[in-house]
Order: sequence, then C-alpha cells, then structure tokens
Amino acid sequence: MHTATELSRKVRVPAYHSPGPTAEPPPAYLSVPVTVARKAVSLYHEEGASAARRYLRQSKVGQWANHTNPSMATSNSNVLSGFDAYIAADTADGRPARAWGLSTVLAWPAGPLRVRLDVVLAEGDKVAARVLLWDGPDLHEAQAPLIAAPYAAALAQLHPEASLASTEVWQARRQTYIEVSIQEALREIRAAQRLQFSL
Repeated sequence: MHTATELSRKVRVPAYHSPGPTAEPPPAYLSVPVTVARKAVSLYHEEGASAARRYLRQSKVGQWANHTNPSMATSNSNVLSGFDAYIAADTADGRPARAWGLSTVLAWPAGPLRVRLDVVLAEGDKVAARVLLWDGPDLHEAQAPLIAAPYAAALAQLHPEASLASTEVWQARRQTYIEVSIQEALREIRAAQRLQFSL
C-alpha cells in the first residue's frame, strides 16, 4: 500500500519511485529519525516539551547527532533543531491540539493510500491538519497544495462532522512551513490521484 508520505516525496523528487513489496526495508539511518521524531511530536502534545526533548536527546537521534560521520551528525542535528523550531512555532500559534498520530486509508483509483495526520488542531469551530515531513528533500511553496491534497481528504474522512480550515505542511528538518487552505488542497485531489499511479 502506498502512503501520502511517498506521494509527498514524489512531488518534491519527480524521479522518486516507491520501493516494491519485495524490496528490502530502508536502512536504519533513514527510517529511525522519522519514527523517533514522530513519537517526539506525540509526546510533546501528550506530556509537554520537557518530556519530548528528554526522549529525543536519549534516542538514537540524540546519539547520532554526535556521530563521527559528519553526514550522520548533521542529518540528526537537523532533526533536533527542527523539533525545537516546531515547539516554538506551535507555542506561538496557540491553537490547541485536538488529536495526533491519526491514520486512515483513502480509497483512491490507483489503490488504497495510507495517510497519517501528525496533528489535528482546533480552530474555533473548525479543524486543521498539520503534517510534518522529516526527510531530506526541500519543500517549495508551489508544491504544498499538491502535497496537502491527500491530507485534506484524510481530515475530511476522519472528521466528517467538522468544518475544515487548512492543512499545514512542514519540512521540519529545514524549518519550512506552508499553510494551504482546505479549498486549495482539495482542488488538487485529482492531480494527487494521478500522481499516485506513478509511484
């Protein structure tokens, strides 16, 4: 099953193709930082910044930030600084988190697409989605509506009773943040569905 994360990578790196079902799992230096960072975000919203930072410092990401390999050290240091930037931006934003780490599957023409919403925010009587990408490729403003499309569809599927506000796309390692209105994101659904065929 393809994921919205894979689709987001395809938008930013057009030559990308998702691994087939028989492919070897990704190496730990690629998968572990994403898993750890996602858990840190959930911990932050559950227990606060101190608990999340403590977990992150004691994790593999914290250890690898001091790696003798400069590339490993830089990559994981960027996760740490990106997480600090996320806390600062979330605090300044002020909207309460309503839920986090939610997953659903969209029944799209190219096949099921698994979508994970990192955070759902309450915005008055509306809800907004926040998506954090912890991989390497840059995020540009023109790419954000297409990336946001499956996340907006997932928000609508998970909260059919709610009015929807926006989908925020973050490239957390690079501290890039783009907010996409729900209308703009949903206009890109068909383009995202077509793109899924080429994953």
